[in-house]
Amino acid sequence: MEDNPTKGRSAVDIKSPVPLDQLRRVELVPEHLNQLWWHPPQPAVAVNSLPGVDRYFARPLLLWMPRKQWKVQLYCPHPGCDKQELASAGINQKVRQVVDIDGFYNLACDNLECMKCRRRVLSWSHAILSQLDIGHRVQFPCILTAKDACDMRIVLLLRNRGFGNSCSQIRNKVDEQHHEAWLRQNAHYLTDCEGFINASQSGLLVNVSIDDPPERASLPRHRWFMNIYIQDVFQRLDEIKASITSVSGRILKMDSTKKVVKKLAGRPAKTALWCTNVGNEHGQILNSVMTTIEGHGLTKMLVRIVKRYKKCRYPSSRNPLS
Repeated sequence: MEDNPTKGRSAVDIKSPVPLDQLRRVELVPEHLNQLWWHPPQPAVAVNSLPGVDRYFARPLLLWMPRKQWKVQLYCPHPGCDKQELASAGINQKVRQVVDIDGFYNLACDNLECMKCRRRVLSWSHAILSQLDIGHRVQFPCILTAKDACDMRIVLLLRNRGFGNSCSQIRNKVDEQHHEAWLRQNAHYLTDCEGFINASQSGLLVNVSIDDPPERASLPRHRWFMNIYIQDVFQRLDEIKASITSVSGRILKMDSTKKVVKKLAGRPAKTALWCTNVGNEHGQILNSVMTTIEGHGLTKMLVRIVKRYKKCRYPSSRNPLS
């Protein structure tokens, strides 16, 4: 009897981007790496066989391989390599779980190896992302932490946080959307299984085994969301500094208020009484200082504003501050 040539091998779809050409060896086909997102098969509209639970709760995959997908040149970020070009060294074994606005998705990347120092760099690291142009850089949709990652749609919510809209409140809103999405998936799966359960109870089908839906994955704590917000601010630090220091004007005015101070939450709350702003004729704020007493300690702020005008060689203000 002739042995089965496929014995011991896993069944792989011929349309898969990673065809199995021999036992325990996977080869990437560059022609099939024509997209970033890989979505799992969706449940059938008309169910004719016992549905599997995987199709109802499977997660999308983001395959991040900028060197292979866009043919860009990436260089070793380590000192002493003198911008040695990196080479692909296979897909990394670790897959990150990314927290999205209403669920989760998985993130995978490839290893990049330096031919000079023989050290490897992950393609999702900040040293590699910073080498991409803006058009490719914005396609990376999340911020990484030590364990998980956060989608940029949640980061946009964190940027608008304030009094009454803290990280805990945003986490509760995201958790509510996760719960609603999980309930919809459960209802879809159990509805498709209902006909087979009724047929088994009436004796029309035998040996019908229905898998239980998976438990809903819990979200990280609110401190994790605060850490994500801090990382987002650090990544935009140069842009924030440029937007602040590029504001100027010919007519300057200074005003103090308590309204901004009342919006402080957490530890900074009740640590300041006055917020002094320096603005121009366009309503733009040049600088802000929070103090415990009105008018106290503003000399340093005024001196630095004068230095800013002198450094950028901008004409002095028409209404000097005094």
